Amino acid sequence: MPNCGVSSKIGEWTRWDMLHTSLIAVLDCYKAVLETDFRDEMRKIDVPTLIIHSDSDKSMPIEISGEKSAQLVPNNQFVVYENGPHRLYMTHADRLKRICWHS
Repeated sequence: MPNCGVSSKIGEWTRWDMLHTSLIAVLDCYKAVLETDFRDEMRKIDVPTLIIHSDSDKSMPIEISGEKSAQLVPNNQFVVYENGPHRLYMTHADRLKRICWHS
């Protein structure tokens, strides 16, 4: 991971979590995400929307997720976290709490 302050214990837990997740659930989730087109629904969102994404997410790169979402969802605030991993809620919890409660 980039220089984002992830402890080795979080890394170990992440690996453990991935190895103990149902393979059927993982495949079904990926299938749903990859085969479902939400673009029309995203254009119709009519409430202010906060989109947060890391520029270093290896699991879901910002170019194909966060940036595309920000282009589709009207009235959004797009916040990019530098050098953050996929699980921002683990590495940037304090910052997420601050921005979510003050947006």
